[in-house]
Amino acid sequence: MSVRFGFVPVVPRLVGAHQEASVVAPYVPRLEALGGERWSGEDLSAPVPVIYLMATGGTERVLLDLRERRAAHVPGESVLLVAHPGNNSLPAALEVLARLQQDGVGGRVCYLRGPDDVDGYDAIAAAVRTQADVRLTSGSVHDLLTAPLGNHIVLVRGHHERALRSYWELAVAPLAR
Repeated sequence: MSVRFGFVPVVPRLVGAHQEASVVAPYVPRLEALGGERWSGEDLSAPVPVIYLMATGGTERVLLDLRERRAAHVPGESVLLVAHPGNNSLPAALEVLARLQQDGVGGRVCYLRGPDDVDGYDAIAAAVRTQADVRLTSGSVHDLLTAPLGNHIVLVRGHHERALRSYWELAVAPLAR
């Protein structure tokens, strides 16, 4: 099953195009194969999980700015940072994660040992699945049937008992014997 998420390469503002081509490019095909969609960072409003691929060191401020823009659309979302072995990516990810946690924002770092790190990509896929957010776009719990999250127990924050009971009573019919 493909996991649907966005991923944003976090690159330095001044030399970003070069970094994106040389550092980030080897990781893109595998992230796309997992169901990822590459985002520029300009529009972070889509209601799907997002990961931030830390290209290099010196990108902490860029990430904090991206996170602030994302929080305007998806408040309270945990931050998933992806680091790789080169260009001080891991130290940058750890530093910015510490800052986010000081600010009360949850998050984690997934480390890729290289572009072909199967276990690392599996960890990313699992982390993205656990970040799925339930949104009832039509105001009906029927959305849970038309866009299921898979075979998971789903916890929905809020007071939805009446709507869920109403739906359950419609969906479950006694068996004729």
